[in-house]
Amino acid sequence: MRPILRLSGRLLPVLAVLLAAVPALSPAADAPSSTPPRAVEYVDGVPDTGQFLPDTAILASVNDRKISVFQFRDFYFLSDPQIRPGTDSAGRAEFLTNMIRKEVLGLTALSLDPPLDFADRATLRSFRRTLLSNRLFETNVLNAQAPPEDSVRRVFGYYQRDLKLRIVHFNDHEDAIKARRELLSGRATWEQLSDRYNPPGLRPNAGELGWSSFEKVPTGLALEIWKTKPGQVTPPLLGATGWQIFQVVESRKREIPEYHIFRPVVESLLRNNTAELNRRAIMEEAKSGMGIRYDSTNVVWASSRFSQAVSFGHDGAGQTINIDERVPEFEPADTARVLLTWKGGRLTVGDLVHAYSDLAPVMRPALNTPELLRDYVDALVTSPRMIELAEKRGLEKDPVFVRRYERKREEILVGKMVDDSVFSRISVTKDERLAWYQKHRAGFITFPSVRYALVIRDSKAAADSIRDRLEKGADLAAILRADSLAGNTFSGIQTTRSNESVAYQKVLFEEMRPGQIRVLGPDANRHFACVKLLEFDPGRQKSYDEVEGIVDESVRNEKAEAALNAFIARLEPRYRIMARYDQLMNVRLTVPKQAEYDQYAEK
Repeated sequence: MRPILRLSGRLLPVLAVLLAAVPALSPAADAPSSTPPRAVEYVDGVPDTGQFLPDTAILASVNDRKISVFQFRDFYFLSDPQIRPGTDSAGRAEFLTNMIRKEVLGLTALSLDPPLDFADRATLRSFRRTLLSNRLFETNVLNAQAPPEDSVRRVFGYYQRDLKLRIVHFNDHEDAIKARRELLSGRATWEQLSDRYNPPGLRPNAGELGWSSFEKVPTGLALEIWKTKPGQVTPPLLGATGWQIFQVVESRKREIPEYHIFRPVVESLLRNNTAELNRRAIMEEAKSGMGIRYDSTNVVWASSRFSQAVSFGHDGAGQTINIDERVPEFEPADTARVLLTWKGGRLTVGDLVHAYSDLAPVMRPALNTPELLRDYVDALVTSPRMIELAEKRGLEKDPVFVRRYERKREEILVGKMVDDSVFSRISVTKDERLAWYQKHRAGFITFPSVRYALVIRDSKAAADSIRDRLEKGADLAAILRADSLAGNTFSGIQTTRSNESVAYQKVLFEEMRPGQIRVLGPDANRHFACVKLLEFDPGRQKSYDEVEGIVDESVRNEKAEAALNAFIARLEPRYRIMARYDQLMNVRLTVPKQAEYDQYAEK
């Protein structure tokens, strides 16, 4: 958790660097690096020949608090890119100065120790609960140990074999156990089980799945299936669509890279699988004694209404992230459907939608399968139990928990101190606002904008035909309406400003005039556009009355930033401050890797 401090809604750019995501620093030894020899790398075009400082080296200190190279690198890339100083010597010096100032503010706030009000205490209580839950997850799930070598080699062998499989699906575990017993005892054939339990699409071929590679099957299932020899049947396995049993029909060899090349892939897969098993174990422990019962019918029905909230695609420019912000709409009667019950409570579809809607779209989990939906509702109802488990395991005494909790408390104290000592004393007069507006008038001119119609077609000839019809007086609205009814969502009327990056921007703003029609394309999707420019707004000067609120905030921020800098300058002589500005260009300013976090973070 790396929270950002906000002070009465007035987080200045300097405070964004001073107070954002920088933990309290603990002493570290200025020891030589133990990193093994590596191939020469280039950092910002400079070869790494050993001149770069180790991550444990100390760049600055404020009394007993020390700022290491790793912390400088980490928080540099955690800071807001829009206000982050440059990577040249001046930018690095500015960033280190801001880190030092943050420590000055923190130590001063701790010495003053202003009393926390009700809102502050509520914030700390909420943070404590979240932090305990996160530490339980980190210590038991994320920190999965590296798998033993014999396990890695065994799974490497799985990658070397493709299996021909067939499957039978079941609605519940008991049916799967019973059917497998019938099969193994000879009281039923595979074909009979397929006819009895499989969905219609799988029955004609007795659940035949064809040849499968290890990596194309979900890891938990694959690790069990690839243990199975040809002719044998797996135990009942829980997959995304319910319980299943598999039969291995045949096996054949496949060529893959050599072991030393492929080993990292296998190790990562096993580590992730261990983490998932640990997650499930923690969840089962939290659920123990709650008497949780699912309504399977409602779980399956509700999951069918959800789409993939976040998905990944690829266009001509590279990978894309697609975020679906829509939340399924349910009829009032359906929101009362119960998804699960436990001793003393129940969770309905309405409760699920409420919790899901409260999440930011990019943070929403996928709920479009029964298994995923069950996992999410499990997390909702076991949240209080997770806190109890963390407390039971003594995580409140965990050094990482203590440091993060005290960091949050310090952050709140700094906010109260700066609010009381700096921001509460800022005032702005009308004359100051007017003077600032006159000085910055050029910044209050609206961007030019255009309003235009797009009619998208798959060929130039079709787009030329639309142009010809429009030039002869055809009704544009009727053409767009027909496209809409036909499902052509690309056609329509759009408005864009000159500072926005859109297709055909140069043509729209520099070449066309209102009323003109052109055919443009093809675009990246091989589509052609018949474009008609409807309106052009060259932009205008905004009046003082229109922007008075923005002006007031800008003047207040400038005065507050100056007052804050003066406040810190008065505090700095109280502390022993050391800074090695001469060594900043020897910092290997690259984004820390996960292995470096594991080695240096929270130290």
